[in-house]
Amino acid sequence: MTTTNGIKNNTDDLKLVREGTSQEQRLPKVLDIRDDAFPLPDEHDIAHRIVFARAYSEYLKFFDCYDLSNSAIKNWQPLFSKDVSVLLSTAAVQDVEFYRSTVNDCFKFLKDINDESDENNLKDTLGFLFSSVGTLAQQLDILKEELPVDNQLKTVLQNQIRNHLAPAFKNLILYYRYGLDPHPGPPPPPPYLNDVAPAFSIMGAACSPFKEIKDREFSVDWITEENITSWPDYISYLDYQDATEIYGSGEYLYERIKCIAMHNHFTSIFDQFLKAYARIVKEAKSALQKSFTEYNHHEPHYALF
Repeated sequence: MTTTNGIKNNTDDLKLVREGTSQEQRLPKVLDIRDDAFPLPDEHDIAHRIVFARAYSEYLKFFDCYDLSNSAIKNWQPLFSKDVSVLLSTAAVQDVEFYRSTVNDCFKFLKDINDESDENNLKDTLGFLFSSVGTLAQQLDILKEELPVDNQLKTVLQNQIRNHLAPAFKNLILYYRYGLDPHPGPPPPPPYLNDVAPAFSIMGAACSPFKEIKDREFSVDWITEENITSWPDYISYLDYQDATEIYGSGEYLYERIKCIAMHNHFTSIFDQFLKAYARIVKEAKSALQKSFTEYNHHEPHYALF
């Protein structure tokens, strides 16, 4: 082959020279399987498959081989719920960004209100906020209690709760109580929030109304008073504490709700929990990988994973 003025001349009649763009070069980058941006048919990893197996096991009937009536006495979920890798997988697959954006949308709605056009929706939205952070607190506590004693994430969770989350949760309980029954004063009358829950789940559990959450049994790590050792006693103790006037003194209900939604004492609670949530998810992903190679007590069906 010779070149004249930059133009290729094919001197071999039997050899074909292609000077255009090949089919491979015309392939869009996003569809090139060698590129990191290529969308895989299934982007689920092992953590998602473990979480799926746990959920699917609820639909599998368990039969007792000693029961001659051949009737199902329960399902398979207990067999797929206690392994350390299941606990870590449930935390590792959490969508922290979805939680963040959902909470931010609620705050934005409450901060932008300027009238009483939809009073019930305002109360619902404030109730959603209490429920979302309350459910997160509950699920973090359950994860901490179920992890093995020698698991590093258990220690991280315990430190996060004692040093950061417990004081914030205490304030949240006080704000909730005051929103239902504030001190006598001018209108508007209470409550300032509805005891409702958003329709999404956190760490495998559907959100619950805040009243149900605070009345459940939390571990002692959430108790901020040294002389109290049980959660019911702690809740009774908080019932006698003075509440912060965090709802302000507005004449209209929307003013009271807007006041708490913009109060830094209230918003800082959500910031604290969000930081802890993001850290726990990150730590869980790392701990999950270690559980595959450094943990020698898996059940046989989890060894298959």
